[in-house]
Amino acid sequence: MTLNVSALAVAMLVAAGLFSWGTFRGLRRGRSSAVVVRGISALGAMLAGVFFVGLAFNLATYKALTAEEAIATVEIAAASDGDVFSVLIREPSGQSRQFDLRGDEWQLDARVIKWHAYMAVLGIRNQYRLERVSSRYSDSDRARSNYPDVVKLSDTVGVDIWRLARRFGSLPALDTIFGSATYMPMASGASYTVAMTSSGLLARANNEAARKAVEGWR
Repeated sequence: MTLNVSALAVAMLVAAGLFSWGTFRGLRRGRSSAVVVRGISALGAMLAGVFFVGLAFNLATYKALTAEEAIATVEIAAASDGDVFSVLIREPSGQSRQFDLRGDEWQLDARVIKWHAYMAVLGIRNQYRLERVSSRYSDSDRARSNYPDVVKLSDTVGVDIWRLARRFGSLPALDTIFGSATYMPMASGASYTVAMTSSGLLARANNEAARKAVEGWR
């Protein structure tokens, strides 16, 4: 998707350059009507090019989604202080991030951009972006009396397609945007795989420690 938008941005900027050159030639030859038309066209192409450049930067923060795909491994280790756990998130790219979270559950949130099916013909796939990881308590009373630890996993850059879709309600070729989350119990030594599907996030136990934690989960 990023490559397609980038190509469109380049095309618009090239068109802006050509129209600007035409405007300059028109000025030299004294063709006022042609100068106005080409000048407006150059400005329009330039603005469109700048918009698509910003959009390409924003979409670069998302990752393409084709089918169910493992997007992260979450590994839990007990920390020294009571119900504090060390949570390590590994992504297929090799990037890993580690945080201390207080609670008995962890939760991973993501943003999903779903395009209309016909966009696949143009090589444009649905996309996702990990948004945050946070802690939870399974007991409602403890959850009300303890604020969750929340860690941001991504930043917004460029033209924010998420904000545009929320503001205008719909965008051409965009089917929907939605948030998705999955959560699992924290247990020392537990490992989970988080996958993104067409309907959102899901998590599965990777090892015996995680399976025992899920079996005893209330």
